[in-house]
Amino acid sequence: MVLDPEKYDFGFALLAEEEGFDESYYIEENPDVINAGITPFEHYLNYGWKEGRDPSREFSTENYLSENPDVVSEDMNPLYHYIVWGRTEGRNISIKRVNTELNDEFYRKLQRSHKDGDKSSDYSPRIESHALTNQDAPKVIAFYLPQFHPFKENDAWWGKGFTEWSNVAKAIPQFKDHYQPRLPSDLGYYDLRLTDVMAEQINMANLHGIEAFCFHYYWFAGHRLMEKPLEAYLENDEKLNFPFCLCWANENWTRRWDGSENDILMAQEHSEADNEAVFYDLLRYFKDKRYITVNGKPLIVIYRPDIITDLQELTKQWRALAVKEGLPGLHLVSTNAFGFKDYQGIGFDAIVEFPPHGIEAGNINSKIELYNNDYTGNVYDYDEVIDFSLQRLESQAESEYAKGYYPTVMTAWDNSARKPGNGNVFHGATPAKFQRWIDGCYRWSNDEHHNGEKFVFVNAWNEWAEGTYLEPDKKYGYAYLNAVRSTINENSKKERGLLNLTQKVKGRKSSDTIALIHIFYEDLIDEISECITTACKFKKIDVAISIPDSFSIEATKKIIKKLKPVRIVLVENRGRDIWPFLQTLDVILNLNYKFGLKLHSKKSTHLLEGNKWRKSIYNGLLSSTSIKSAFNCFEMDESIGLVAPKDFMFALTGDALIDNCNSLNVLTALYDCETNEKLPFVAGSMFWFSFEMATHLLHEGVNRELFGPELGAVDGTIAHAYERFIVSLAEHNHFKLENYEIDNYYNPY
Repeated sequence: MVLDPEKYDFGFALLAEEEGFDESYYIEENPDVINAGITPFEHYLNYGWKEGRDPSREFSTENYLSENPDVVSEDMNPLYHYIVWGRTEGRNISIKRVNTELNDEFYRKLQRSHKDGDKSSDYSPRIESHALTNQDAPKVIAFYLPQFHPFKENDAWWGKGFTEWSNVAKAIPQFKDHYQPRLPSDLGYYDLRLTDVMAEQINMANLHGIEAFCFHYYWFAGHRLMEKPLEAYLENDEKLNFPFCLCWANENWTRRWDGSENDILMAQEHSEADNEAVFYDLLRYFKDKRYITVNGKPLIVIYRPDIITDLQELTKQWRALAVKEGLPGLHLVSTNAFGFKDYQGIGFDAIVEFPPHGIEAGNINSKIELYNNDYTGNVYDYDEVIDFSLQRLESQAESEYAKGYYPTVMTAWDNSARKPGNGNVFHGATPAKFQRWIDGCYRWSNDEHHNGEKFVFVNAWNEWAEGTYLEPDKKYGYAYLNAVRSTINENSKKERGLLNLTQKVKGRKSSDTIALIHIFYEDLIDEISECITTACKFKKIDVAISIPDSFSIEATKKIIKKLKPVRIVLVENRGRDIWPFLQTLDVILNLNYKFGLKLHSKKSTHLLEGNKWRKSIYNGLLSSTSIKSAFNCFEMDESIGLVAPKDFMFALTGDALIDNCNSLNVLTALYDCETNEKLPFVAGSMFWFSFEMATHLLHEGVNRELFGPELGAVDGTIAHAYERFIVSLAEHNHFKLENYEIDNYYNPY
């Protein structure tokens, strides 16, 4: 669609076209636009309204502009303005509304979605930290749809310029809490004809531990579909240097997107001659140095082997041709789509799950609150899907069948974009639930498969129109990708030398005060060291360090040299800075310090000036005047348990509270201590404290399971809640919070 991206949102433009534009009327009233070289709606959006033309019989361009001079001053298309803002503001215009029974909640939700993606508290920004992959661990492979570019067949079947984005952008929620529309963030509405797009996808995949793409390959008796991205991938082996394999989607291409025998757009014609022809087309990929192999044999997935005429002949033929062409053979993999199970009986080497195929879950339509009373789709519980999948894996453990059984997870599933009002939805998916699923599959593969044959698949990298994708979106950001990385990291083999090195650190106590510092980012060691060194000119401060178990030995040696810690505690990447702090506190408790400083290597990558905030916090705690002010507070009153600058204090209301209520309730129950919403909290969770108070923070129920895997959420986790809870817990145990004034504090909020 031709539009000014600085003025018009693509998704809302599609909505305006669908709900307020009558193409037949516009052409009838304005026959000259037929030869304009753009669609009638594009003409109206960019030119027609300025010429006083109307988009439909019901909408008057002239009247709307005359009654709303602010729209004129913004040089905004009147129909677009009405659809996005005008109707919810009650602007006086007569326009035909599709779905008139939908209530205001629906429109508010849709408006939020297009404005900021209806951002979840689970939203995670990009975190530049690589997954700890190794060759003996399972490889995570993501199915990849090469649909996102225009091609002539789609132009003929669906209209010129059609891609999957055409469906994705106009999807709307059918019931309460239905996650639609699903809008991409960092990669936008990309075009796969551009190799720069695929290069950035590879960058994302590498960062988060995805080790290969499994491209869907479309061949119909010699005719290829969606081949341009794959051909570009093959030709750009240096720029797109990333492992891959193929899945032959050997079913009919249909208008219903389901491979059925109805509404066929392009049919399969399986035959002996076609089998040989498709093999030789695939051979170019098999011989590529990036192609995934098992014992040297290229791995090829066939989506529906059971519909191939004389399948065993194909199997025999392909294996022979592979050897003839210099390959050691093929690793043939079926999917479990449409109930298929017996991969061994057809002479294949393995089978890969392809959810939601083969999944059992109960229909929950009766439990949802419909926006669209004409909705005829089916809604299922995502939690049930996970339970079923993991139980099925467990039932197959240690069997011969399991050796060639590759588990697959899906981030969600919702094909409402392709089937408006009739989609199937697996409802209630979250990054944390997805992580539980992929973690179970990852561990199972590690236990059941031989080295070199350990695979966990994800459906999918980019199935946007089916609501299952790893790519970042506006609601969750990188949270699903972080779930993959977290799974890999928590199951990775740790560097034994790192553990030995940290256990040898037994520094001597030299002060009554110690800084407990969690260093997650290796590149901040120098900055933290400089701050502590400067602070020690005014007051002697010992140091205890916690580091993640992914830390390099080189960086750990640097910490030992520069900071001379009394202890180094090796921790999992869970609970942000809070769980490492509690673990370190427990380790050094017997050293009998009187005062402590909680510090950590904060970056706040979701904020534009996150680094500036960190530096301002460090200065507010460790400058000479700050140290003097803090200890004046402790000397003034022995009941003071927490001290921080006044500017660090935030009220426990509104946004600071709303996403943390559930987690705060968990902490309230554990400690038998109510959250006092009248008390402020210390934003950034860095402060001075007394050890007498800090002993009350330790609780056997506050453990690794409570904090859970790290998914990068910007709010709403147990760690975020704990930051807001500490002051209440201190008060509950008869300790006070005190503050002092500082100058030049930078507040990012």
